[in-house]
Amino acid sequence: MITPLRVLYCFLALAILWLQIHIWLGRDSLFGIVKLHHQLAQAQQQKQILQKRNDQLLIQTQALKGDNQAIEAYARYNLGLIKQGEVYYQIYRGTPHHEYSDHQ
Repeated sequence: MITPLRVLYCFLALAILWLQIHIWLGRDSLFGIVKLHHQLAQAQQQKQILQKRNDQLLIQTQALKGDNQAIEAYARYNLGLIKQGEVYYQIYRGTPHHEYSDHQ
């Protein structure tokens, strides 16, 4: 026989089950929160890397704005600047590459 108390117990059991499903598997579940914390940690780490790079670029920019020697050094290193009257020597430190090989 179905009594009001049994109906209440069934309702409460279903409500608890529904809440547990949403806590563990829902949109804002515990697994989702852990995943978001992991993504946040990765984003913060990436932000730190980019911030260091930005700081380095800012230092380079400030050095290039006020110092002709820094501009010349940058141009020599990154752009291959050779001034008029200078002689450029390139030293190759690899193994020689032979056009013909013993194996054919």
